[in-house]
Amino acid sequence: MNDIKEKYQEFRNEPFPEGIAGEEIHGIDLVMLDADTAGLLEKFIGYNYKLTRTDFDLLKRLTVELKTVTKELNGQSRRYFATLWNLADRIVRDLTETKRLIENSDSENLHKKWRQHFDRIREILNEWDPLGVADSIEDEYDSINFAAYSALLQNGNTESVKIAIRKYLKEAMEIDETDEKLNEISEKIKNAVQQRI
Repeated sequence: MNDIKEKYQEFRNEPFPEGIAGEEIHGIDLVMLDADTAGLLEKFIGYNYKLTRTDFDLLKRLTVELKTVTKELNGQSRRYFATLWNLADRIVRDLTETKRLIENSDSENLHKKWRQHFDRIREILNEWDPLGVADSIEDEYDSINFAAYSALLQNGNTESVKIAIRKYLKEAMEIDETDEKLNEISEKIKNAVQQRI
């Protein structure tokens, strides 16, 4: 399983393909597909290579969507989503064979804590609301949420959170934000997670 972790970390250093932010294929939003799958891969690694039954079922569905969109893409976009598809599919096949799903109370508590952190970060991002749409689309910034929370879990500092948010804003939303604002948001995210640990 360590090679999945290594390959996933290599993959996260790849930029989101240019020119497809906001695009849909057969009704599948490519940015959300990327973010949702990445969030589940982060959970899989963070939960010691396991998933809850609910997350496992969701990853299976996302794997089908990844296969669908990959076949319709070309060039860098196709390579990017093919890599994500292969990682997700490998995890689905592994969990299908081993049945290593989270069922004990300790792991359930870990899942609840992850959900609490995710929900608090969502509140912070919706208060910031760089697109001005949070009043009507509650989960608009969940992709940033996954990126920021993942960076915090891996590195534990506000600088890594700021880098993750800036990268996502530029690559997926084509938004530039000031260092001052990104520092403020990153600090809020770090403090919110630490207060709930």
